[in-house]
This record gives sequence, structure tokens and C-alpha cells, in this order.
Amino acid sequence: MEPQITARDTLNHLLAADPFLRETLVLNHEPHNPNNYDEAYAFGDDASENLSRARSLLATYNRYAKKLRKHNLAATKIVLKALKEQAYAHKDRLIDPLPHYGAPTLTGEILQLTSTLQVQAGSILQSSACFWIRPNDLAQARIVKFVVGQVEAVNLAEGYATVRTSDGELFTLQPLGRTDTALLGCDGQSLEVPILPIAGATLEEAEHKHAHDTRLQAFTDYLQTSIEKYTHPSVSSMYYSHARTQYRPTFDHAPFSGNPETLEEEYAHVERACTDFYRDGGLLDQLIDTTGQKLDAALKAYRQELQR
Repeated sequence: MEPQITARDTLNHLLAADPFLRETLVLNHEPHNPNNYDEAYAFGDDASENLSRARSLLATYNRYAKKLRKHNLAATKIVLKALKEQAYAHKDRLIDPLPHYGAPTLTGEILQLTSTLQVQAGSILQSSACFWIRPNDLAQARIVKFVVGQVEAVNLAEGYATVRTSDGELFTLQPLGRTDTALLGCDGQSLEVPILPIAGATLEEAEHKHAHDTRLQAFTDYLQTSIEKYTHPSVSSMYYSHARTQYRPTFDHAPFSGNPETLEEEYAHVERACTDFYRDGGLLDQLIDTTGQKLDAALKAYRQELQR
């Protein structure tokens, strides 16, 4: 015969299993925090204490829910405003692509730089590398970057190519037998870096292409991660933390496509979702009310059980 489920069992299960109720009654989700106020602990065996708590827990829930609603509404507005400003800052840095990107004129010997890339004098390449050049005279120390460069010459006998950037810095590139990386050298220093071809008939065209592509990628990446920053904000307090997701609107799919043309419309959608969630009688108020009704019913049943 199965043991009878008591009203206390039902109440304790609700306190342990209902995510919205737990986020409301546990004001800090960090373990061992001295301010970890947990009002969702199970009812024990002290009938007198339990009766007193059963009479006051609904009021505690309503008080905490009111505070959480207020703090999360304010913090969500702050976070979304900051995310929107950053998104538009990324958008403002975008540049238009050129109508056409040509191809450079290639001459001379061919060097197999990677397993997928052959280069000749004239080849234009892209990478991302930074050297800290420190000569004996530290006053002349400088940072040298390689982003886009053009092959000046190929030395097959020594197995390297010389590459110059638009600011005049000269680099060497040596094959390593890898799929997409080579050894980039400058003033006695070297780094293994990814090397890729880039469209453009000249360094100027290729640098424009690189700037366009990297800025667009940064914009797209920011939009894809901004919703995570919203869901897991760095802002943290007793009432607003990354763990308290029930008090913020959620999205079934990423609300941003990465298309700068639709950014305004997509942010408007996010803002409408937040407005609908926090408005009087909106989704959050409905969650608070329905969860409060479940708690009230469980508490009433348990009080009746205690008074029998």
C-alpha cells in the first residue's frame, strides 16, 4: 500500500519544484552567501512553527514578488538601453563594400605557403598578428601589426616570401606544412598565424574589404551575444541576478538576425516584449498571481491539516 500524500508533502513539493516560486522566495542564489535569504525551505516537524509560517508565507511571497518585479523592471531597462547603444555604435562603424573587388597581378615563382594556398609576387593576404618590437634602445620600441599585406617577392631557395603592409612594414612568411597557417616573422620574432587570401586588386582595395568584413562580423557577433548579456547580465544584486530568469522576458529564438537593415525593427520587437512582460496585468503579473494562487491553496490545505 502506497503511503498517503499529506498536505505538507504537497506544499513541500511545490516549494521545491516550482521555478517561479523558488526564484521569488530565494532572494540570493549564491551558496554560502551570508545574505542568502531562503524562504522556500521545507516545512519540518515543528507544528507550532509550521502553523505560524503557513499563516505568513503568502504575505512574504507577495512582498518579495513586488520587490523583484520593481528591481528587475528597472534593471532590464538599464541593460537593454546599454545593449542598444552598443549595437548602434557597432552599426555606425560599418562601411559600404566597394562595388567591385578586383584581383592582383601575379608574377614570378610560386610558393606553396599552406596546403591550400599558393602565393606569388603580387598576392594579397590577410591575417591577424601583433609584434612587440624591442630594440636595444627601448625608446624606439614599437608595436607592429599585420592585417593585410602584399607579397613583394618569393625566395624558393630559402623557402619564404616577403610581404609588405601599406604602412611599410616588411614581414616574412614561411610554410609549415599546415592547412591554413604559416610562420610570420618580423625583426627576428615569429608567430604561427592563420593566413588567408583576400579579394582586391590593390592593398587599398583589400584593406577596404577587410575593414568591411571585420566590422560587419563584429556587429553580427555583438547582436548574437547581446541577448545572452541580457539573459545573463553582469548587473547583480539580491533582487536581480543572472540566476533569476523568471523575472525577465525570454525569447524562443535569437531576436537579432545580424542584418543592420533590420536592427531597428528587431530592437523594437525586444522592447515590445519587455513592455508586454512588465505592464500592469501583463505576463509577469499573471505569473505572480497564478503562482500565488497555487501557494495559497497549498497553504490553506496544510493549515487545515495542522488544525485537525
